[in-house]
Amino acid sequence: MISVLSDIGRRYFPEISPSDIVPQLRRRIGPDTCYCVRFGSSVLKLPSSPSPLPCRTIRYEHSVLTRLAQTSVGAYLPKNNCLWESGGSPVLKTDYIKGLPFYDLIDQDLSGTRIRSDFDLALRVLKTLSHSMSSTRYAGHIFDRVYRRSLTQVRARVGLGDLEMTLPRIREFGHVGMHGDFNPWNMMITESGCAVLDWEDFSPRGFAGFDFFYFTIGYLWVCLYGEKSGPDGPVKHPRTILEIESLYATFRQTIADILPEILEMYQISFEDLTAYFHLFLLHNARKDLAKKRQNIGMSKRWLTLLPHETGALDFWAALDKLYDLCRIDYYFNRGEAERVQAIATPILPSLRFLYES
Repeated sequence: MISVLSDIGRRYFPEISPSDIVPQLRRRIGPDTCYCVRFGSSVLKLPSSPSPLPCRTIRYEHSVLTRLAQTSVGAYLPKNNCLWESGGSPVLKTDYIKGLPFYDLIDQDLSGTRIRSDFDLALRVLKTLSHSMSSTRYAGHIFDRVYRRSLTQVRARVGLGDLEMTLPRIREFGHVGMHGDFNPWNMMITESGCAVLDWEDFSPRGFAGFDFFYFTIGYLWVCLYGEKSGPDGPVKHPRTILEIESLYATFRQTIADILPEILEMYQISFEDLTAYFHLFLLHNARKDLAKKRQNIGMSKRWLTLLPHETGALDFWAALDKLYDLCRIDYYFNRGEAERVQAIATPILPSLRFLYES
């Protein structure tokens, strides 16, 4: 497929020398995979196959970029977006973004000042995005309906059928603009500021806090792993237990400091934030299932944070347990089974459930 995309690129960019052609593979984890190739100052994105799912993904991202370019969000988008058809498959072209991946700029030795600065940057983007769409307020029972539907769709598919979930309650809610995969891997730091990539999961009817949760979890992973591979890849910068504990304490304090700003941005209460976090966990698993991804083990592990008959976790308790899950993945990928067991045994019912795809 890379060779096919290279041939398409040469057809449209005959002046580009072979040294300026840089193939990249995006989204290796399922049938929605898209290939990217850079041709000098342009990037082409092509579905991995002519099947409906990846083709629909490419066309939808084009429509999103076209629509958002006319709003305040346009400042954060790849420029000069256009769509071609080649052999029945869509080809998305955008300008190449010259800059550094955000995850590369996250220091290995993180201070509170640096973490706060990184979150302030993310909040500037999220404020623009969340306010880009008009928000109609809905009664809380509509939220209940969305939650129940998501829970029904996910529960049986990932082995949660024997858990009785309690239902989070909110009085009312409103939709916001939502990127859908807002994390350090999809952000580029440029001379003029910040650019955000991969808009195929965008929704104008998103839910408050979802992008904030994505960024928070992704940032925590980068802090722990020290490089871009994330929780499913190797640990290249091992940390001591004390370093990890100190890092999380700083990270948690930063979240506490910015939380009033988050609640004001989304116009929600702290209790509502907890409910949205629970829906986010379901939404992520549902999205992985809908895209037929090969491995949804991480989504399954997140679902252990959902409220059930033994009691609901508020946002802070859920965040602390999420940190435990990140540590489990960290040590699991380092082959330290005893440490995994020591962390997991008090908080999780079944490692077999957690690490089955």
